[in-house]
Amino acid sequence: MFKLFGACLLVVGGYFWGESIALKKKKRYQLLLDWWQILMDIEGEIRTMATPLPILLVEIGEKRKCEIGESLVRIGNRIQMREQLSFAEIWEEELKKGNFEVGKDELDRMISVGKNLGFLDKTQQVLFLEQTRKDLKIPMETAFLQWKEAKGFYEKIGILAASMIVVLLL
Repeated sequence: MFKLFGACLLVVGGYFWGESIALKKKKRYQLLLDWWQILMDIEGEIRTMATPLPILLVEIGEKRKCEIGESLVRIGNRIQMREQLSFAEIWEEELKKGNFEVGKDELDRMISVGKNLGFLDKTQQVLFLEQTRKDLKIPMETAFLQWKEAKGFYEKIGILAASMIVVLLL
């Protein structure tokens, strides 16, 4: 009875071990999804031009409650404190501090948004944000597929390893 319980516990542990390994891939996908949604929020607000950019960043950051959202809150607060740095410099500095689970190309795209917000006219900003979201679609889909593949693979490996241990112990 205790052997059977221990065997079941080992197999379930192997499953969750596999799940934990795939977690890094899930974080990357979630980060890209959050970024896509934030870009959509910024784009919508720029279309209406109802909120100043520093206040907008704080509002979106607080609403989204994600890693990038926290960086947006810090960016908005720093701009409101009227630091000597430009908006683009503050944006880049905060995003580089963020330690996000993205590649260099994706981080560079995120930084390029800050270099174009507030400097272009309304139509160009909207077009730029739309294009950035389109460019983000492929890495987002790739990250999703990588997460699903890794999740299935590592869960199976975890269960297989635990089953092998069970067979050896019984």
